[in-house]
Amino acid sequence: MCTSTIVQAPHIQLAAHTRLQANTHPCHHPCQRVAALAKGTSSMAKGGARHLSKPMVDSMLVYQALKKNASALKDLGPYERISRSHAVDGTGLVHLEGLIRALLLLDSSAEVHPQPLRKGLLQVYNDQPSINTTEFNGSVWSNLKAERLNVALAHLRKVARDGITASLSAKLNPCSLKVLQALVGLVELRGEQTPEKGAALVKEQALEKEETPAKGASGLLALQDASYEPSSSSKRKLEESVSDVSCNSQGLPNMFASPSKKEKASSSLQKAEASKPTESFFRRRRPKVYPPASEVAEVAEGETLQKAMGFKSKTSPLARGKPAAKVPALAKAKAKLKALPKAKSKPLPEGRKPWLKLKKTCALKPKPRTYVTGTTSVGSKLQLICEVSSSMTPHHEWVVDRIIHALQTEHLAKGEALELRAKLLSEQ
Repeated sequence: MCTSTIVQAPHIQLAAHTRLQANTHPCHHPCQRVAALAKGTSSMAKGGARHLSKPMVDSMLVYQALKKNASALKDLGPYERISRSHAVDGTGLVHLEGLIRALLLLDSSAEVHPQPLRKGLLQVYNDQPSINTTEFNGSVWSNLKAERLNVALAHLRKVARDGITASLSAKLNPCSLKVLQALVGLVELRGEQTPEKGAALVKEQALEKEETPAKGASGLLALQDASYEPSSSSKRKLEESVSDVSCNSQGLPNMFASPSKKEKASSSLQKAEASKPTESFFRRRRPKVYPPASEVAEVAEGETLQKAMGFKSKTSPLARGKPAAKVPALAKAKAKLKALPKAKSKPLPEGRKPWLKLKKTCALKPKPRTYVTGTTSVGSKLQLICEVSSSMTPHHEWVVDRIIHALQTEHLAKGEALELRAKLLSEQ
């Protein structure tokens, strides 16, 4: 007889030891698990206050409910695109009335576990493949439809919990609104309050609160002092105190009297002084210092005040007489010039043409000047005869007038006009 021993690796021994400890944990035994839950020592997460597992329904029952409403299952209407976070669509719930009623017959809480729901959808798809109008396979289609149906049922539970709002009923006609009210009436929420139950509960709690304070107060008073009797007047009385407000003859407080003119003037002066900006020391002007009156020399007779103060004496305007009228220099120069005599033409020399047209032009740019142009033939352009600028003489216009007069009377040629210009300029 031979015996054999099996030697296990260290990590296999550690795993076996861990499984042994896990099986011996008190929470793994059913009775011990209940005791642990009662004590609150469970390590499993419970969830929120409204967290309840969805009820399990037989998949064959779900299949029969879905098969009767295959037309609605083929197209869920608005709930093909709506998610849980969207607002409730009343028309979509009315569109799914038959399908929702069939599911409510299985469980009135408007909740169905997703596992039997997916199985029922797959069985309906197996019987009627045309019900799937999408490009997805049966497994994906059943998951999508199950999610869509859960959204519709979640919105129905929300309406049952909060009631039909005005914004929801405003989008429904009377027939649709009655259908939605009938669907909401079939829902029985689990562990939640409907609006009617909640209102009744609030009234009961309010009545209890009104009754309990009186009982508690009487018991507390009895514990403090058995001989205590509440007074008839429960209002608190305030102590009277005489104020120091002074009143006028009419009985009105003096603080409401209008201020007098003196008080107004003093208050305005104080405000003006307060509003004055503070001037810097370096920007202050030095006051003028005048000699005392005893040091001021007395004004002698005949002396003017200006002379006594140190200023030069000036004759009065009355003594000077009227000032002579100012005559400009150009006017004085023009007054010296002789006036032009009347034009008397001399006989025309032989071989010389008369000036048919003479034109005088006074220009200012680039510098003041005057020039004369003329022609001796009909239809020809005017040609320059003579020009006198302001740099030659300030009386350039007067000089040109003399040259034009000589051209008209003496029938001068251009060269003779230039000689006359030089003669007139030399005389000035």
